[in-house]
Order: sequence, then structure tokens, then C-alpha cells
Amino acid sequence: MPILDDFADMLPHQITWERRLGADEYGTPTFDLPLTFVARVDYKLANFISVTGQIMATRGTVIVGGTPTIKPEDRVTLHDGSQPPILDAAVVDDFEGVPYYTNVTFG
Repeated sequence: MPILDDFADMLPHQITWERRLGADEYGTPTFDLPLTFVARVDYKLANFISVTGQIMATRGTVIVGGTPTIKPEDRVTLHDGSQPPILDAAVVDDFEGVPYYTNVTFG
């Protein structure tokens, strides 16, 4: 059961996700068409240890009401129009192993 069925009223924001497709001949990133999702954006400063072992400062997290496979090279536009760097993202499963929501950590 997707998170929307349980917690729709707790996802007051909208975000836009654009999957990175590659780069043009000048190195400028190119992105897929934007997809919009309901979400909850929480701003909270914290430290985060990356997969390479680096300690990074985070500005917050996003709980996405859906299960897109967001990657650090993609672009997410928050409800305030900002496009922070994505430090980590993961699809979270429910207790039965079914994809439930996506959690994004941003810098």
C-alpha cells in the first residue's frame, strides 16, 4: 500500500523530479521531463556520512509520496523553488517488502 493511502494529509508540499539523461556536447546536464510528487520537506541541519565515508552537512530531507528511483545526479525542485544538491536517496519498503516511499537527503 503506497504512503499516499496512509499519510496523504502529512505530505503538504509538492516537489518536481527530473531524471538526468546525460550531458550535451558542452558538458551541460540534460534532464528528462519533470514529474511532480506530493512530499514533506523537513529542513534540519545534520551530519551525513556518504558512501565514500565523507562527512557532509545536510540541510534537510524530503519524504516523497511515491517511489521514484531518485539518484544524486538528478534534479529535484523543492516547493520553494530551490534545487539543492541531492546527497542520498533511497526507496523505503513497508514491512511486507513493497516499495512505500522515497527518502531524499539534500545539502
